[in-house]
Amino acid sequence: MNEKGLLKIRGRQKKQKLLVLENLRRFPVIQVVCDKVGISRATYYRWVNESSNFAEAAEQAILEGSQVINDVAEAKLFKAIQAENPTAIIFWLKHRNKNYRVNVHAEAHIGPIERDTLSDDEKERLDKMMWIASQGCLECEKKYEKDMKKLNKKYPEKARDDQKSKELDRILEQNPLKFRNHN
Repeated sequence: MNEKGLLKIRGRQKKQKLLVLENLRRFPVIQVVCDKVGISRATYYRWVNESSNFAEAAEQAILEGSQVINDVAEAKLFKAIQAENPTAIIFWLKHRNKNYRVNVHAEAHIGPIERDTLSDDEKERLDKMMWIASQGCLECEKKYEKDMKKLNKKYPEKARDDQKSKELDRILEQNPLKFRNHN
């Protein structure tokens, strides 16, 4: 392909990328946006993998779009509550007031585990499962990842595993192993 053709393709892709970002801010569903802009999901993910700038911008656009959708949903919920819709009222109370939450408690007894017999990957997965269980929800996985990054920065390589284990033990002591609803 000649240089003129490549410039034309790059120009079209730049416009498409801007349209993708603009549409993600309004409706943060990748497939719908790809269909609207006229590109495939494979193209979208190729752009994400090829450009960290585009990947970051797309992630930010999805976050902004999600916030807009959340605001719209909350507004609709408030209207339903004002219209005395019992389902909306119950939903709000269960999710916003601890006195109306359904408390679920789950325990698991897996017997003693010798950490020395586990691979590093198994230790990390076990720590992750225990931490998530101690927090009570799968949404906490992102917080776990963030906390692990902080711990990895905080402790030097040699001391990291022991220090990380102590820090996780401290976290688990503060948050007993149970599932609970929270905001």
